[in-house]
Amino acid sequence: MITHITLRTKAAIAATVTAGIGLTVTGAVMAAASDENTERTQSADASAAASRAPVGRQNLETERDPSDPLEARSIVRDQIHADYSNRGLASIRTTGPKSLTVNWKNRAPQEIRDAFASRPFGVTIRLVEGANYSREETARATQPVVNHPDAQNLWKVVGAGGDGNGTGIVVFLTRKDPSPETRHAIAQAAGIPLTDITFTFEKSAPTPLLGHHE
Repeated sequence: MITHITLRTKAAIAATVTAGIGLTVTGAVMAAASDENTERTQSADASAAASRAPVGRQNLETERDPSDPLEARSIVRDQIHADYSNRGLASIRTTGPKSLTVNWKNRAPQEIRDAFASRPFGVTIRLVEGANYSREETARATQPVVNHPDAQNLWKVVGAGGDGNGTGIVVFLTRKDPSPETRHAIAQAAGIPLTDITFTFEKSAPTPLLGHHE
């Protein structure tokens, strides 16, 4: 999905620019609204651009301010989640005030590599390719484990999620050393090789119970 975001602040209105991530976003350069006419013109331009957008573009009005480093990072992270969760995205990790590390299953398309290199909103995106599992595949592996009839009472599973880099999943249990039978049963439920599963002792259910690293 390609998302067009119109950002408005009290002091400025964003200028629409092509900033990558394979999409058109509202610019990192904020155009000061010198008078009411300028504001109306910019709003009209943004609306016109949205009307010319490909089918599937989502138009959002937001008060989020990309001039704030942490907010800019959050905007870009949310944008990546929204647009690429079903295209090979494995995980996103925050690595600094204005930096993210994105793990991608196999090799990312060139358009995405170029887009990440453009540093949208000044955010540095480190792309790590070669993950084994996308976010969608991680969810498909973890959900059957936590929802299995034997999960809590027999296996002592209290949660499951991605391992943070797309190489497998982590299963949280309230027993420190699950038996080989339990390990193989969990791998069968997950539908992935046992070697791609890490078993971690957890005194109680993590929050959230089911989830994966960003």
